[in-house]
Amino acid sequence: MLKNDEGLKYYVSSRPIVTFKRCRTIKDKLVRSRFAGRRSSNWLTGNKLTGNHRCGYCSYCAQIIQGKHLDFGGLHHKVRQFINCRTSFVVYIITCGCGSYYIGKTIRPLFERFREHTNSFRTGRGCPRLINHVNVRHGGQHSCLRFAGLEHVSTLDSGGDRHRELLRKEAAWIIRAEAMGPLGLNDQNEMSALI
Repeated sequence: MLKNDEGLKYYVSSRPIVTFKRCRTIKDKLVRSRFAGRRSSNWLTGNKLTGNHRCGYCSYCAQIIQGKHLDFGGLHHKVRQFINCRTSFVVYIITCGCGSYYIGKTIRPLFERFREHTNSFRTGRGCPRLINHVNVRHGGQHSCLRFAGLEHVSTLDSGGDRHRELLRKEAAWIIRAEAMGPLGLNDQNEMSALI
């Protein structure tokens, strides 16, 4: 039934995924796992640097989209954290010169994940829609691609699973940006992360 719905068929995988979630106990409600102390304010914390920036050390710096704002797929997004090529635990976007885009996540430094994407055009292993798009529309030349971080998942105050939170944010971004639609190059979305 969901596969036949025009609005939902892009978000439903071929087989159902069942996950179980532990209910919150009284202990979870009464005890915090991390202490949130008072943060002192000084000239460094008052002027927080945000947006996407080059690290200055890698060969992929030329392909990062610098700045605090990103426009793609009809969305205007303000990056609220500091992200550069060396930042890990990031939900990122790869944009193409023709307006297409791909949204992904990485627990490793951002430049390593982008390097894997550029190598996938040679090896053929990776996201099939992204590889096919670059090979067919751009003759396999990946120089038209640029990347940027959308959101950085730093340490969680609740002491929760950082990788699970990253999966949740990636799934939410794929839905929000319609990354499996006509301009999007994603071919699947792990909806179980949202449950």
